[in-house]
Amino acid sequence: MPVVLLEALAAGCIIVATPTGGIPELIKDKQNGFLVKSADVNALTQGIKQALRLKATDRAIQIRKKAQETAMPFDWSEIAIRYYALLETITQ
Repeated sequence: MPVVLLEALAAGCIIVATPTGGIPELIKDKQNGFLVKSADVNALTQGIKQALRLKATDRAIQIRKKAQETAMPFDWSEIAIRYYALLETITQ
């Protein structure tokens, strides 16, 4: 899972990505970003144009909010809480 993808989601960026590696586990097409066909310049171009056309519409705001929600479980403070809970369970 690319760290830059998590950082972009946390920043509320509208992502255009290909469904490779761990990306489809994070990006849900048209919900928190856009997935386009791999190795297809035209698909990538269309995806970028689609994201740019959104500008400051309600749909863009929804996608940005969903992107930030997607990144929240990967925030270091959230991860620390889960590790602490795991260690508490293991050591008892």
